Amino acid sequence: ETKFLKKYIKEHLWDPKTAFFYDRYADGSKGTLKSIGAYWALWTDILEPEELKRFTAHLNDPKTFARKHPVPSMPADHEKYQADGRYWQGGVWAPTNYMVISGLRNKNLYSQAFALALKHHQQVLEVYKKTGTFYEYYSPEKTEPGFLARPEFIGWTGLVPISILIECIFGITANIQNNIIEWDVQLTEEHGVDKYPIGKEGLLSLHCAARSNAKQKPELNIKSNIPLKLKLSWDGGSEVLEIRPNS
Repeated sequence: ETKFLKKYIKEHLWDPKTAFFYDRYADGSKGTLKSIGAYWALWTDILEPEELKRFTAHLNDPKTFARKHPVPSMPADHEKYQADGRYWQGGVWAPTNYMVISGLRNKNLYSQAFALALKHHQQVLEVYKKTGTFYEYYSPEKTEPGFLARPEFIGWTGLVPISILIECIFGITANIQNNIIEWDVQLTEEHGVDKYPIGKEGLLSLHCAARSNAKQKPELNIKSNIPLKLKLSWDGGSEVLEIRPNS
C-alpha cells in the first residue's frame, strides 16, 4: 500500500513546474492551492534531492509562506488569503508548523528548520507577553492572535513553548530506542534544560555555554543519573560522547 501511494502521489499530485503537491479532483485535474498540507511530504522519500530543494524553497518565499509569522496555512498570493488568518485562510497553526519544522529536520535541513522555529516561537512569545495566554492559531501578518482564535488554548499551541523550543531551537531530541540524546547546537547564546526525562528513570541536566560564533565547538555541562550516549553536532563538526551516571 505504501509503495502504491508513493507512486500515485508522485505521478498525480506532484507538479514539476511549480515544485509543489496539489489536490487531485475527481475528473483527474489538479488544484492550484499551495496548501501547507503538502509538506507532509517531508516525512517521505518521494522527492529527489533537487526536487526537495525546490519544494522547501517555497518556505523562504515572501510572496507565499515567508510572512511576518510563518508558516501560513495558505500562501499569501492566493485570492482567499486573509491577513488575520481567518482560520485556514492563512492562519498560522502550531501543529502544522511543528509538522513542517520537524519535517525539515527529518530531511537534515537543520539551519532552515532552526530559522523558521525561531521566528515562529518569537511571534507566539510576543503575543503571550501582551496577552498572558496562548491562542488557537495566529495572524500571519501581525503579532496578534488569529481572527476569533480561542485564548487559553494550550492544546496544540503548547507545542511552541515545549517541543519547538527544546527540539527545534535548542536542538535536543531523545532517541530512546538507542539510548542516545541528539543535540544539534545552532544557538550561540547560553541555553539548556534541567530535569529532562528520558525513559522510565532517566533525568538529565543539559547546558551549553555561550559561543562567539556557530562554528565554535560547544562547551557542555551535562549531568545524568543513567548511562547514555550524546550525539553532538554543530556547524563546525560533530562527535559522539559517552555520558556516565552523575558525571
